[in-house]
Amino acid sequence: MRKSGIAWQAKLTIAIVCTALLASGIFYGLIRSYLHGDAFRRLLSEKASKALGTEGEFGAFRWDGLALESASFTANGSGPLRALQMDGLRTEIGLGGLKNGVWEIIGSKVHRLETTLDFTQPKSEPSAAKAELPSTTTTPITPAPAPSRSWLPREVKFDGLQIANAKINAKFGDKQLTASQLRADLKSFGRQGHAVDLSGGTLELAGKNFPAAKIDRIRLKHQDDRLFLDQVQLSAWDNARLEASGEIDGNSDRHSIDGSISGVKCSDVLSGDWVKRLSGELETTFSYHNHSGPALASGKLVLKNGNLTAFPALDALATFSNTQRFRSLAFNDARSDWQWQDGRLTLDNLVIASDGAIRAEGKITIDGENLDGQLNIGLPPEVLAKLPGAASDVFTIDERGMRWAPVRITGTTNKPKEDLSGRLMNAAAARILGKLQQSIPDTEGNAIGTAEEIINSEKPVEKGVEAILNNSESAGKLLKGLLKGIPAKE
Repeated sequence: MRKSGIAWQAKLTIAIVCTALLASGIFYGLIRSYLHGDAFRRLLSEKASKALGTEGEFGAFRWDGLALESASFTANGSGPLRALQMDGLRTEIGLGGLKNGVWEIIGSKVHRLETTLDFTQPKSEPSAAKAELPSTTTTPITPAPAPSRSWLPREVKFDGLQIANAKINAKFGDKQLTASQLRADLKSFGRQGHAVDLSGGTLELAGKNFPAAKIDRIRLKHQDDRLFLDQVQLSAWDNARLEASGEIDGNSDRHSIDGSISGVKCSDVLSGDWVKRLSGELETTFSYHNHSGPALASGKLVLKNGNLTAFPALDALATFSNTQRFRSLAFNDARSDWQWQDGRLTLDNLVIASDGAIRAEGKITIDGENLDGQLNIGLPPEVLAKLPGAASDVFTIDERGMRWAPVRITGTTNKPKEDLSGRLMNAAAARILGKLQQSIPDTEGNAIGTAEEIINSEKPVEKGVEAILNNSESAGKLLKGLLKGIPAKE
């Protein structure tokens, strides 16, 4: 009896194992049959479309056990995501989530992805808004029929997606941004959140004077309709580098981005005559937000190893002071606060200083190409001693060991104008002609009688030279010596 009882238990165990294996086989067969059928492909198409806010569909699935390949996923939409084309999908279906009622999509990889985004605000008229949408040839998705057995899951969960080559075309009003040849790693986390790591590739802003930027790294998180820029690192030109972080709220359309830019050469961003005039390396912090209305950007700008050459006001100082130090100035301090809004750039708390030569302080506004500014220019007393009449007639404020004069900046960025040169000319001419009045006798003609007319004329130096040379050879020699090196004013 004992042996027969053991034999019976062994047979029962074998029967249970065989039944379990048979049940597992049947269960796997049912799962495999459903997965390999068209219903599962349509289920994935439906879930992917819902997540993207589009209408899209996967191409036919090719199976190898629980691993699948699909040649494409094509989607079109009327929201921010207008079009998406994904080629070469490889993934695997995990069965571990069946107990929780979900299909697990694991180890997903895509060979190529291209997407078109449009963040332009839609027009209020429904008909006009509809007319702006691109045409779509995607066949509307037929909802996946309910599985023949209610225990089959209707939910899908994926752990991530790796993209070997991604291209993103984004439109912001009249601005077109393109990111290409990106490597992307997309991961999911709790509460329908997603994290994206982007690297490699280039970023280009069409129609603007910005260079193609290399994407060193971009780390993004999206959750509850909010986009978090955890880390943005871009590089351009030779050594320029941008680092930023911020947040964009999709519900309120509010955004805030803070960061810094370094290693930008003046020749990288300047144009026209300024490329030859100003050299050095620019650094700035920046803050960009629209919390209180229109988008506003601001920050602090620093120019390192700055050098200014052939600036009109400085050339005039060099001429009048009979020194070359103003022909080319090396700055030991060059900085400014800045603010940009609606195409208008304001440089405030501007400081430009060259030890022992000059210091400028003030504010300049650049509206498009137009300049409007007010500066105070400070010069050492020993420089002013060489400027006839300037110390008392032009530079009237004495503080911090320097003499100061106000300067108005106008004109355009390519052709700036200032009023210091003209005032120096007039002061020099008035002082020189005053001396001539004391040194030239009345018998030499009408030189003295014309002094007041010359000083008040638009071109006192030129008229002074002409009048005096016509009346006195000795006076001409004196004036030539005093005005040696002074160019005619245009």
